Amino acid sequence: MKLIHFLAGASLALGLGAAATANASLVYFTGFPSTSWADGTFSYDLSGDYPDGFFTSETLGTVGAYNGYAEDGESIFFNSPVTLNSLDLGVCTYCEAAPSSYTVSLYDAASNLLASQTITPTVIPQLLTFNQSGTSTVTFTFVGGADYYGDGRTNSAWYEVSYVTYNGVSVPEPTTWALMVIGFGGLGAALRSRRKPAPVAA
Repeated sequence: MKLIHFLAGASLALGLGAAATANASLVYFTGFPSTSWADGTFSYDLSGDYPDGFFTSETLGTVGAYNGYAEDGESIFFNSPVTLNSLDLGVCTYCEAAPSSYTVSLYDAASNLLASQTITPTVIPQLLTFNQSGTSTVTFTFVGGADYYGDGRTNSAWYEVSYVTYNGVSVPEPTTWALMVIGFGGLGAALRSRRKPAPVAA
């Protein structure tokens, strides 16, 4: 009986663990500017004068991006709400200049603020951990900068974001389903066997 309990619990744990692992994803930035990836889209052309947006990182590739044309207020939009786990944010070392502070804000589907963090720029990217469920939008704003393009945008500045990780709701793989079914089936069998009445002595 103990063996049945152990096997059932192990199968269920493996199934649930595999399901959680399968949900872990990264945001990928592919373009100048990037417009979309598998699970969402990006803001772009906010200024109306330049093709601003998230530009693929020159050093990190598609797992990172900098805000092209130094635009403030760029956002990541998810097709459906996710749990935003974490992201790295720091100075764009190959860009002109950094602002005095960055703020990352998370919003739900109704544009309600869920969480935010403000940091001072550093050359070494800083890990910002949120683990915020219900996230539909991630917006990057900053304070400081200068009118680098001579167009009146006095808060032009750059940053680089990378390794944006999130967990979404997805359908488990067939092998994951199998492990979970075995686990639940084993637990059910164990419970039924415990309910059998003890034999009555003659």
